[in-house]
Amino acid sequence: MTSSRRRIFNRGLAAALLAAAGCSTGPVTGQTVEASTNFQVPFTGFTDTKGAVVKAYVMTDPNADPLTASFTQIGVGAAKTDPVVFNSASTKPAFKWDVLSSPISAARWPSGGLVRLKTRSAFNGSTTPADMLTFDTYGGACLSNEIFSGNVSWLAAGQDCQSPYSGVSGNTITLVSTERTPASQDTPRYLSARGGHLPSGTEPPLTPEQQDGGGLNYYMKINAPATLASFKSIYGFNAGPPIRAVYYNHGDLGVARDMNCASSTIGGAAVRACYVTNFSRHITGKHGAGFGPSEVAPQDALAQLLGPPGALPGSANVPLATVAMVYNAGLPATQRVQFMVYGVDEQLATQAALDNAGVLAVNAPSTPTTANVAVPDNCLTCHGTSSSYTPSANGPATVTNAHFLPFDPAGFEFVPASTNAAFAQGPMMDRLKQLNALVMDTEPAPATLALIKGMWASPITNPPAVNQGPKDPLATYNDAYLPPGWTLATSDAKIAKQVYTEVVKPYCRTCHVSHDAGPADWTTYAGFKQSSAWIGAFACNNAATVPMPQAEQTQTRFWLSAARAHLVSAFNITGACAP
Repeated sequence: MTSSRRRIFNRGLAAALLAAAGCSTGPVTGQTVEASTNFQVPFTGFTDTKGAVVKAYVMTDPNADPLTASFTQIGVGAAKTDPVVFNSASTKPAFKWDVLSSPISAARWPSGGLVRLKTRSAFNGSTTPADMLTFDTYGGACLSNEIFSGNVSWLAAGQDCQSPYSGVSGNTITLVSTERTPASQDTPRYLSARGGHLPSGTEPPLTPEQQDGGGLNYYMKINAPATLASFKSIYGFNAGPPIRAVYYNHGDLGVARDMNCASSTIGGAAVRACYVTNFSRHITGKHGAGFGPSEVAPQDALAQLLGPPGALPGSANVPLATVAMVYNAGLPATQRVQFMVYGVDEQLATQAALDNAGVLAVNAPSTPTTANVAVPDNCLTCHGTSSSYTPSANGPATVTNAHFLPFDPAGFEFVPASTNAAFAQGPMMDRLKQLNALVMDTEPAPATLALIKGMWASPITNPPAVNQGPKDPLATYNDAYLPPGWTLATSDAKIAKQVYTEVVKPYCRTCHVSHDAGPADWTTYAGFKQSSAWIGAFACNNAATVPMPQAEQTQTRFWLSAARAHLVSAFNITGACAP
């Protein structure tokens, strides 16, 4: 990287804002940067002291504890002499300042990692420099709302809107470099754990006998229909139209999905069955699978799904595979949820790629890999983090304690109404509500049930008082849902809300709520905080493996977001968090 100033900072925050007697309004904790080494950071802020000298610093050792670390000066500037007047409530003057840092070296900011910064100046009548107040992702909106209401001074607004992490990691600013992610490395390590086992990749890949023979024995064990047509016939899809939803799943695999679910009764037992046909093939040059927006853009994948059926190898409008799930209340309690995969020929398949590493593994079966393409083993990485799979080449292969997952619209993208109104967000949200009501009938994990009912809560004015979730006709989707265990009345309330919103909701909850009741279901902030040290180790370490989030698509999005900054700042997790 060069030392040129590259685009990154939210100028809106620095343009209008303000804060306590001395504050840095930009950059903010959680800001993402498309560079790291030799990058020059522009700082801006306000002080109550005319002409005050302001110095910018970087943490000397990027792996140190911000509370005890030494900091190296990287820039100096001075406040202006003409004050800024925000509103009539701001009787104390505010003097704007700007500092452009010198280039930050790789020793201070590893490629793709985090950097910790701070600014210092003398303010509030003192002649002794002190750390200036900082803000995070939400600081700008908070400051704007308070200051431009006209009733709050810039000093009071700064105190109200400051970063909640200052009491944990000090008045430091944590920036995230997005120039490199674990997904850019050569070694695949996604979806490679045995169901429910951590860390990913610590167990050897399944042998060919386990992958093929074990899969076939598993299918024999559960009496899997040999073809997709037979599956549809057996599980009630020919009796009437299924619940159908079309969407692109940003949350895990990064594919367009044609989801179909139906309810039936077999042998007197309630049955809920779904099959989802996935689309995401390269449109030009090659027609192999591509997972994630960097491979096939979401709307292109959705266009493949809704376009005229294609034929291999000449058309991209050919599905990758169809994954089927069945809940049968007539089976033993631990074996009521089972999986099947049908290939492009609609025949049972014992292998399925769930990420780009898996595509490489399927196309080069003789090449050693940690990618897991074995069905049903790869399904269990997310469909029940307490589940297990016992493969066998010679006898029954068994899945236990698997679960249906919630349909979480927060991770979905939809077809624009101008393209196809029938599959736009409006009608699809109604279908997703119906699908979540169906999941409620599959004995989901307690955290899954709680999430579904929270996202579609019964109105409090609608009797009976028991929350029926999406089964209540009056329930509407609440994207801002915060679980009770994350809704606090303590000093941690703001931290809890931001960690859930920035980390758990987009990157963790869909899988972790499938965990049978226990600390890893992330239903409470207390449980998450108690586990924060090992969460940091699994999601943000500096070693060779970074196994969480396990799915390639989710992990890539996690490393391109502000999530790492919120995670390490909320719990003072040390380390530069570089892949």
